[in-house]
Amino acid sequence: MGPDKKAALAELDKRFAAQEKRFDGLERKLDSTTASSSTRLDALESAAKVFDEWRPGVDGVIDDLRIEVNKLATLKLEVGKISKYMERSMVDGPSVTPGVFATAPATKSASAPMSPCASIHDAKPVITPNFKSTGFGGFQAAPCPSAGSA
Repeated sequence: MGPDKKAALAELDKRFAAQEKRFDGLERKLDSTTASSSTRLDALESAAKVFDEWRPGVDGVIDDLRIEVNKLATLKLEVGKISKYMERSMVDGPSVTPGVFATAPATKSASAPMSPCASIHDAKPVITPNFKSTGFGGFQAAPCPSAGSA
């Protein structure tokens, strides 16, 4: 073998060694990328599993909330109807039940017949007891209820 061929073979060996070195670096990068992506994929799969277990409970809570919101909407409509009825009844006519201050009873007219109780009161006058004072500035007090028991 001639010196030219030996130099060409040495150059080829050098290039093959550089290529091997490059491929080894690429393989290491690829291995680390594969390991990190498998770790990420495992984390995503476990998160998806947790969400799949969690979803039926959340769906049930959401359904319960929808039912409660619908109940509140119907109650709101009923309260609206009641308040509208109350406002209308206030405007339409006065209340039948007396309020805080009762109205004075109506006086009897002359054409109304007399009740038997009224004729008894007319026949017997009511006598009220007279309490006389003892003089100017004096008074006579009734005894206290506790004075006799002691």
